[in-house]
Amino acid sequence: MKVNRAIFAIATLTMSFSLPVWAEKSLHKHLTLPASKVMALHAETAVRNLTINTQPNGNVIQVTAYLPNNNSHESGYVFELVQTQEAAELKAYPSQREHAVMDLEVLLPDFVELILVDDASHITLNNLSAKANIQDGAGDLIMSQVENVTIMDKSGDIHIDNQGLEKYSYIKIQDGSGTISIAKVRGDVTINDKSGSIAISDIKGNVNVNDGSGDIVVQQVSEGVIINDGSGDIIVHSSDSLAVLESGSGSLSYEAVKGEVIVK
Repeated sequence: MKVNRAIFAIATLTMSFSLPVWAEKSLHKHLTLPASKVMALHAETAVRNLTINTQPNGNVIQVTAYLPNNNSHESGYVFELVQTQEAAELKAYPSQREHAVMDLEVLLPDFVELILVDDASHITLNNLSAKANIQDGAGDLIMSQVENVTIMDKSGDIHIDNQGLEKYSYIKIQDGSGTISIAKVRGDVTINDKSGSIAISDIKGNVNVNDGSGDIVVQQVSEGVIINDGSGDIIVHSSDSLAVLESGSGSLSYEAVKGEVIVK
């Protein structure tokens, strides 16, 4: 079936994103923890902006917290980093019900796994080679060069772009609402989504999408594509095989599928 290529151009544009622009900020606190015996970081956060990067051959966990220059409520936050057995625990959130204004930067050794429970931060993750498990309430998630990520998200957009990463990756997402865009993954992608549009492109693996509502655009997948859809249009371009087990309401278009096509 023919596909409107203009739609693919639009879908490609949704893959682009911009990093958050932070207000002018001043140092609040800086914490470090030796990581030689740490296997994972358990983080509980509720901040404005959270950025996590990794450091090859690093041996310490570094956490830096910032407050805007016009804010002096240093005592209004729980902010601590401690070690318990083989895990490090990070807590950074308001001590009372007040608006989160703290910005947080975390630098991890590349062997430390990440287990993150976040309230409503704008989260940016870069270069995570160890496993990451993320439970997010609200706020956008922006990721680049992440290898093995499992996400449980209530609301907010999710953008993953692994351009430049040559290692095998696995992306698994369970999402409530918000758009999802994933690009350039050398591995499998699994999505269970309630609502919001989904755009997936350039995947060297399998794609499995279970969607409640919202349009789905999938293109350039080296292996098979499986879709269960409630409502919204479905567009698939270039895959090894295609199985639409439930097309729901909305149009279905596909082309350049090399192997078997199953539509139920």
